[in-house]
Amino acid sequence: MAPLKVPARGFSLEDCTHWLGYLVWDPRSLDLEREWQTDGPLLPVEFVRFASGPRLLPVLVEGAPLQRTLWTHSHKRSVLAAAADLAVREGVLTDYVGSVTLAEAMRKTSGVEAIIGQWCESQGLDGAVWRAVEPNLPDGSPGMASEQVRLDFLRELVATGCHEAAQEYFERMPPQINTPFQQRVRQELGWA
Repeated sequence: MAPLKVPARGFSLEDCTHWLGYLVWDPRSLDLEREWQTDGPLLPVEFVRFASGPRLLPVLVEGAPLQRTLWTHSHKRSVLAAAADLAVREGVLTDYVGSVTLAEAMRKTSGVEAIIGQWCESQGLDGAVWRAVEPNLPDGSPGMASEQVRLDFLRELVATGCHEAAQEYFERMPPQINTPFQQRVRQELGWA
């Protein structure tokens, strides 16, 4: 039996809802290079995921304005291992981690996976992984909350003194991520 061939090139570790955010400043146990690159793919991103903390998180949303994302190399030897590493960091099943290998990407013709796959090819990477979560409503059910509902959620956090985690998330976001909702939050709540 022939030995497993390990790719010479690295894998990019991308956490789409969160690679735009906290993994940059809080990678914890992820086995990755600590230096993040700022030339990731342009992806449709907006703050539309309600999370505990309480916070509002950026996720991939078809039709949202494109944002230049960040990326780094995983030290894992395969896309599958990098996906498992991210799942452990996030405390989720690998079902909630998106991934694409270069071979898979060549079969994708549209959508986010195609964009990421084309970007991987242009960078000489074998694949990518990211946290794949959907937009949701304030009660956690699936759906896309309006901008007004999201803003009211943040205002309520401010009014009740529970806004620190949410505000920190907005203020620590890499400056190249500048969504329309972030701009409105800056204008109306004064968050950086």
